[in-house]
Amino acid sequence: MQPLVAAALVGPLLGMAVSGRQWVGMGIGLLGVALVILADASAPVTDAPAWAYAVPAAGMLSLVAATVLDRWATVRRSG
Repeated sequence: MQPLVAAALVGPLLGMAVSGRQWVGMGIGLLGVALVILADASAPVTDAPAWAYAVPAAGMLSLVAATVLDRWATVRRSG
């Protein structure tokens, strides 16, 4: 999921172009993620606390932030 979010944000935030081919690839990846999530969502209820589902999301958002900041710093240094 992290590459999908990073690619979606890098265009608007950094002005980098994402090609149509890349968008198609991200769409296919999103469909794959949706299949996995649907499979997990239909599983029987577990004993995991609700906050445990936020931990991976927070980690993914941290990686996205680091990726975008790194790209931003690279673009800033080269431009």
